[in-house]
Amino acid sequence: MAYEVLARKWRPQSLEELIGQNSVQRVLTNALKQNRLYPVLLFTGPRGTGKTSTARILAKTLRCLEKKNNNSCNQCQECILIQEGKSLDVIEIDGASNNGVDAIRELRNTVHYMPSKGSLKIYIIDEVHMLSNSAFNALLKTLEEPPNHVIFIMATTESHKIPQTVESRCQKLDFHLIAPLLIKEHLEKICKVEKIPLEEEALWLIAKQSEGSLRDAQSLLDQIITFCGEKISKEEIIELLGLTDTEIIFKCLESIVKRDEQQMLAVLKDLYSKGNETKLILQSLIEGLRNLLILKINPENTPPLIQTSKQEIQSLKAMCAETSYEDLHFLFDMLLKGEQEISLSFASRMVLEVLLLRVCQSPRIESILPFSILKEGEEKPSKTRPEVVKKNSEEIKSQEIESQEILKKQVEPLKQEFKNKINPKEQPLKEPSKEKTLSKTKKDFDHFGFLDFLRGVDSGLSSLFEHLSFKEKNQTSYIYLLPEAFSYMKNKLTDTKTHKFLEQKLNEYLQTDSKISIKFETSLKANRNLKTEKKEQDQKILLKQIQEDPFIKDVTEVFQGNIKSVSKETSDTH
Repeated sequence: MAYEVLARKWRPQSLEELIGQNSVQRVLTNALKQNRLYPVLLFTGPRGTGKTSTARILAKTLRCLEKKNNNSCNQCQECILIQEGKSLDVIEIDGASNNGVDAIRELRNTVHYMPSKGSLKIYIIDEVHMLSNSAFNALLKTLEEPPNHVIFIMATTESHKIPQTVESRCQKLDFHLIAPLLIKEHLEKICKVEKIPLEEEALWLIAKQSEGSLRDAQSLLDQIITFCGEKISKEEIIELLGLTDTEIIFKCLESIVKRDEQQMLAVLKDLYSKGNETKLILQSLIEGLRNLLILKINPENTPPLIQTSKQEIQSLKAMCAETSYEDLHFLFDMLLKGEQEISLSFASRMVLEVLLLRVCQSPRIESILPFSILKEGEEKPSKTRPEVVKKNSEEIKSQEIESQEILKKQVEPLKQEFKNKINPKEQPLKEPSKEKTLSKTKKDFDHFGFLDFLRGVDSGLSSLFEHLSFKEKNQTSYIYLLPEAFSYMKNKLTDTKTHKFLEQKLNEYLQTDSKISIKFETSLKANRNLKTEKKEQDQKILLKQIQEDPFIKDVTEVFQGNIKSVSKETSDTH
């Protein structure tokens, strides 16, 4: 009797035995329970994930004579015939070899015939994306309105090649890559039943090498058993599959973390003596740094993210204590950029050697800041985190507040002095004493200041004063010029009540109690724009402040001295 390979022997026989396809399993189970199975199904996904096996399981479930709870018995004659591929009413078509329009035309001619037994006829079309465009067009009408006794199940690894007109007539179910952990557990179950002695690390190597395909993992296991015989060792598996030895990779990682270039040279010698490829070496190192960073952040919750053996996890945890988060990020970036250099280089081996030595000679980055300010009742960070500053949260807070206050006291005067140099207008106004204010107002009168004061008291009068020009000031009177064009406003301004109010507000502005009057004279000249006068006055004040600034005086004297020396030199040369 011919040997039955593990991939066929351990093919799932029910929906419950599907591995890593929970969504597909749930959809089909509910569809069978509710009697809502779609007549045209399209299974898509990578190779070796269970598409054809699921199609056969579904066919057995639909045609089983003694099914219980929508599960096939796998023992009746119909289940055995389907399992062996001999059933007359379950037709499996290879789309790669029957991809012409003639094969589809023959299918259309036979699809209307009733099944020989039972009530359903099932067509399984594998690798349906290999059909030609004319074959797809010939199949469209049949897929849109299939007979009541027919169910189509199509499987493909390249769903993008399926025409949209065909895909829109199907219920699409996506099969995903299987996680290495699930593959490892399934292989462990196979080894236990088949009595194959295999270590956990060897199972992890096979699971990772399968890249999410359960069928590939089972085929690799078959190949390893044939190659190794009764005694299966990890070294023989690495040799057969052409993998990089994990021990050498861990030594390489240790050399990088410790910055030991001498050890790195010895590691490189071992790597090339076993004929490892540069890309595989660098890929393994990048994956190792990624695992180190995850373990550094969360040493406990590792299985979902780090799928490797327990022994390797313990080795990685030991390395975490000798490095920091910042250093791991730095090393990861260096290796990632080096991968691009290797892919573009004609001498990948030399580039990898120089890259790893450069990484070993790079500076070590330590954490210079405390990890975090602890909350009330929170425990101290574990030893795996860098504790450069070992102080409690209250001391850190007080020191930060104190340093900010000291910095503010030192910077504010310098900032204000710089502002005063650049823009004298923005100098903070110091509150003058009352005596100085009185003496200043008795000597000086600021028309624009009075206008601003009046604007805050009576906006109507201030709008009238905007059209006036200040002429002169006597001992007891202030004379304003009223333009001839605005002579109609004179009656309003000279009104007894208004005039008295203006004199009262002027006394308040000047902070005096003397009798002061305001006189208005008509002027033939048009009043100048108030903004223009204000701008000219501000420019005069600014120019005067700049000229009196000691820094400007020093610069002017130096500049004038340089000009005199240059003119003297030129006169001497002539």
